Amino acid sequence: MDLISADEFFGSAESLGIGRSPEYPHSDHLVYPSGADPTRFWQVPPTTLDQTHFACAWVDAISPFGTVDLYCREWLNPLGGHGGALERTWSLLIQALGVPPNWDGALRFWREDRESLETLLFLQCALGINLLSDLLVVPSHGDCFLFFEHHAVVWVHCPDEVELAGIIQTLEHAGYPLPSELPDETFKSVSWIKAE
Repeated sequence: MDLISADEFFGSAESLGIGRSPEYPHSDHLVYPSGADPTRFWQVPPTTLDQTHFACAWVDAISPFGTVDLYCREWLNPLGGHGGALERTWSLLIQALGVPPNWDGALRFWREDRESLETLLFLQCALGINLLSDLLVVPSHGDCFLFFEHHAVVWVHCPDEVELAGIIQTLEHAGYPLPSELPDETFKSVSWIKAE
């Protein structure tokens, strides 16, 4: 695993045709600006065992494996040091994976780092704490990117429906079909989930 700057992360994403949303240019919200940017989301499973399998399924879904870049606004102490045991646990585990104290950049995982990547995605599923610990995942092929958000949802963005269909199929084969309802009342409706 390599440490890369936030500027390198966003520059690399931009070279793949992935950029900051024109609607939110000062945020870390990414889109495919030149295309339709079809998206889907999956809810994170509730149990630790399922979360482990779910994280591994995502690594399979975004392969072939070149490199995979991850960006988090606040790797350590995402609650500003006021999160108690949960924040301490998160910070210790992230450091054990090689994220140094006070790191404010991104991480680049190589093929031989697959287990560490799966572990970090699992930690995000199990302990993703708040908005500051939301995670962007951009593979070097640029055929998709992921957004692990603190509402226990993983979004996938693709440049077209063909790429998206392949990811949906991979997740379905792993036991994670698309949801048929919104996670809660705070979610905006999406066209692919029909209202009851």
